[in-house]
Amino acid sequence: MEEELPEEFEYVEATTWAEYIASAFNALSAVDCLDDNLLENKEKTKIRLIRSKSIAIIYYCISELYEELFPPKE
Repeated sequence: MEEELPEEFEYVEATTWAEYIASAFNALSAVDCLDDNLLENKEKTKIRLIRSKSIAIIYYCISELYEELFPPKE
């Protein structure tokens, strides 16, 4: 039997650092095997953006995780 939530309750789905990293890695893997010679310039630009943004996401998440594990000394 499910318990009813109050009307003002708002369910927020949390995304973990691991999910962000996995998504970025999957995006990198998806475009890794594409042959740049067969793509038009517009498509090449999109691939570069996917790679750049994916690396930025991984970098950000790893940096946050690192700070959680090794807080800066005061």
